Amino acid sequence: MKVLFFRSEPVNISGLPSIEIINVPIFTPFCVDYSIELDNFESVAFTSKNAIRCCKDINRIKSMKVFSIGPATASELQKHGIESIIPDKFDSENLGKTIINYGVKSLVSFRSKKANDTLRNILSDKIKYEEIYNYDIILNEEMLKKAKEFLDCNVDVVVLTSSEIARVTSPYLKKCYKIISIGPVTSSTLKKNRPDLEIIDSKKYDLEGIIEILVGLDSD
Repeated sequence: MKVLFFRSEPVNISGLPSIEIINVPIFTPFCVDYSIELDNFESVAFTSKNAIRCCKDINRIKSMKVFSIGPATASELQKHGIESIIPDKFDSENLGKTIINYGVKSLVSFRSKKANDTLRNILSDKIKYEEIYNYDIILNEEMLKKAKEFLDCNVDVVVLTSSEIARVTSPYLKKCYKIISIGPVTSSTLKKNRPDLEIIDSKKYDLEGIIEILVGLDSD
């Protein structure tokens, strides 16, 4: 089973030789400069590993309450000796609800310039909230060209791991393979652009949830 993965970092599935992973990163992340007075906030949130890697204040947040959107982001924080709180489901909506449930009064989140507005909509009228966009992504035209070749019915499964990936690839998706979405925001973007397509939604909203679906498909 050939699986096309749109993800900035390579995906490897060990112990399943029947699943061939094709990694095509169509976006290249890069850090951008920012400024923030962290002393004005009691807590901080990260919604991706890139946001952590592009945070020049990472050593200053160790005394703050820290939230992360999911296990992969939490694992990246642990490399810096920082433990974080994660929601039960790994998306912006559940992250926002978790932050509110912890009684946080002020929070700054580090995000991509192309981040969706879900977290902001949940928090901005309930707590003191500010978003810092410390990285951006640029479309890799060569990788997109390569992806189009695979999307022309040359794979069995396509995995979409972000809303922006769903938006960019939606014109080239076909019905000749199964499409897996990492979560509801990504699915919503795809349904908006391509209501004709059927989508398999990950239940865990992370890479582990996607792998569980792939294992199930492989055993059918």
